[in-house]
Amino acid sequence: MTSTPFKQDPNSETTNTARTDEIDLGQLIGLLLDRWRRIASLTFLLLIAGLIYALSATPIYQSDALVQIEEEDNGLDIGAMLGGDLGTTGSSTKAEIEIIQSRMVLGEAVDRASLDIEIIPNRMPLIGNLLNNFGFESGPVGIGSGYNWAGSAITVTRFEVPAHAVNVPHKLQFAEDNSFELSVDGIPVLKGKVGRQATGSDSGYRLFVQTKTGKTSGSYTIKMLDRLTAIETLRKRLQVTERGKDTGILSVKLESDSRKEATDTLQEIVEIFLKQNVERLSEEAERQLVFLDKQIPEVRKDLESSENNLNEYRERNDSVDLTFETQSILSQLVAIENQLTELEFAEAELSQQFTKNHPRYEALLTKRQSLEKEIKRLEKQVSQLPTTQQEVLRLTRDAQVNQEIFVALLNSRQEMNLVKAGTIGNIRILDPAATMPKPIKPRKPLIVILATLLGAILGIGNVLIARALHRGIENPDQLEQIGLPVYASVPISKSALVDRVIRTGLSSKDRDGQRKNNDLIAVNEPADPVVEAIRGLRTSLHFGLLESANNRILLTGSSPGVGKSFIASNLAVTIAQSGQKVLLIDTDLRKGRVHKIFDLEKAGLTEVLGKKMQAAEAVRKIPGIKNLDIMPRGDTPPNPSELLMTPGLGDLFEWASINYDIVIVDSPPVLAVTDAVIVGQLCGIALMIARFSETAVKEMLVSSGRLRQNGVSVKGSILNAVEKRASSYYGYGGYYNYDYRKTKDD
Repeated sequence: MTSTPFKQDPNSETTNTARTDEIDLGQLIGLLLDRWRRIASLTFLLLIAGLIYALSATPIYQSDALVQIEEEDNGLDIGAMLGGDLGTTGSSTKAEIEIIQSRMVLGEAVDRASLDIEIIPNRMPLIGNLLNNFGFESGPVGIGSGYNWAGSAITVTRFEVPAHAVNVPHKLQFAEDNSFELSVDGIPVLKGKVGRQATGSDSGYRLFVQTKTGKTSGSYTIKMLDRLTAIETLRKRLQVTERGKDTGILSVKLESDSRKEATDTLQEIVEIFLKQNVERLSEEAERQLVFLDKQIPEVRKDLESSENNLNEYRERNDSVDLTFETQSILSQLVAIENQLTELEFAEAELSQQFTKNHPRYEALLTKRQSLEKEIKRLEKQVSQLPTTQQEVLRLTRDAQVNQEIFVALLNSRQEMNLVKAGTIGNIRILDPAATMPKPIKPRKPLIVILATLLGAILGIGNVLIARALHRGIENPDQLEQIGLPVYASVPISKSALVDRVIRTGLSSKDRDGQRKNNDLIAVNEPADPVVEAIRGLRTSLHFGLLESANNRILLTGSSPGVGKSFIASNLAVTIAQSGQKVLLIDTDLRKGRVHKIFDLEKAGLTEVLGKKMQAAEAVRKIPGIKNLDIMPRGDTPPNPSELLMTPGLGDLFEWASINYDIVIVDSPPVLAVTDAVIVGQLCGIALMIARFSETAVKEMLVSSGRLRQNGVSVKGSILNAVEKRASSYYGYGGYYNYDYRKTKDD
């Protein structure tokens, strides 16, 4: 397929902006289809990695327990005493959640369960965890000795180390007879046997391995953690939440890589939590008993004093009795005095918990002021009684008030003794700790799915990033935009694709033969789409030469490896096959390879320019191809550029133009050396060759600019080695669909 050359302003802002801002969704999808193998490879690799991780990850089990927080009975009902609900002290459930996660509770659990001793079995690298999870009790035959496998475990109930060895990993190596050696950095510090306590002499080490299971000896990494680290590690594995809202029911969960350890440790935690709650309530009763024991002797003393004063007064005044009115006033005064006394006890308790600005404290003070006003009113009535009645009332009131206070204190002490003896706490364990048989982690299906998705995302991202960073030309429009009309888009041949695979496995001689067959595709594969594209190029050049200064065509590129010699050789063959007399001159005096393509001797252009050979003598005939002559590059001279600048090159080209219908000149890359500029000034047409997906637009722009600055007539470009891709299929994929060798008629 060939496109008709046309000119376009490369500086057109409208065209460039439109093409830059346009997002071709079809092209992006095609790009992903082109790179599906890369995407599939990354997806598959991540899938395998995720599957291996899911199967080799250590299973994590979760134990759970259910605890109920009941309403707490605080002894003295101060709220009711003050006449109503005076507010709460906050959520007791939230407080209990903080308590169960406190160092007080978790620290005791660490001590009971020896959680400050960290034991890690040493497993075989890479596959150890995987085989262990599948239940292998020993390693593969001949390997895996000295490692731990399924069923191997130890129980350590005591491990003491010197201060400098805390948080330092130790190696615990077992032998076949259940003896062991403890070492640090390869230095033995302790030896012992399972079931016996081992003590180091003056080293500060003490170790008791209670039990050991498993068929293999193996080794373990054992570490004594400091207490705070052990508590924090346990806290991270613990979850405490309230079920529902204001239900008072706590769900306590603990994660561990051992089902037994998860159950036992969680049960320890909830039992410690229950125990501390009972002790806390018992401690509160004890505190109130101390307060009562301090008050009772003082009240007893006041009671005895008031009773003695009353008796003495009656004896002096011949047993004066109270009137009915005085008795009524006395009853009211005694009742109010009792209330004031209760308020004093309540205030003593509240003062330890709240400030005077708290609503409860303010309500107590308000209640006391009200009672004091009532007492003043009654005392005003008492002041109107006879003097004798007033004195008897005062003494009787003191005696009765003290007596009732004394009796109340005795009753309270008895109640507190009963409370202390029968304290059960306000926490109830509804469900003891239990662990489900299946682990909660790792979630294998989810891991595999996420790994697969991640692989697909990375694969697609890799393709898109590579595309964004890629500067290779993949569309003829890119060349058109910089002012290089595309004379032909030459697809990559099937034999060249095969050559990529087999060429590296051949010897140097065989590789050259294979390459020659691939390069001379116009002779070896005349029906290949590549040849059809070159025939289209021949047609375009036929019309292009009508306006040129001479019949010489320069083929060059920006950099090596774009396929100049391939295009030049096959173009020369196709033009010769049309009946025109063609001369192909290889002017790449450094690395020219036309002589290799046609299997000729190397002597040629260098010898002609050096006056060692006539032009007619340097021309080689090609057997089997009429009208085609080749002039190889010759031996590599020490000064190629200077040799090309001699007048002999111009004389040679003039001779060639006279004796041949078309002269094709294969030159070195423009950006590599200046030879292309020298040769191009003598040619009527110059075509730039770009390799699909490899040559950058910037290279073509700079190369064509350099040629034009030196007077070389650059007519257009050729896009070589175009590959069939979904991202560009609809643009120029017709070569692959139209092949006359596959028609039914033939």
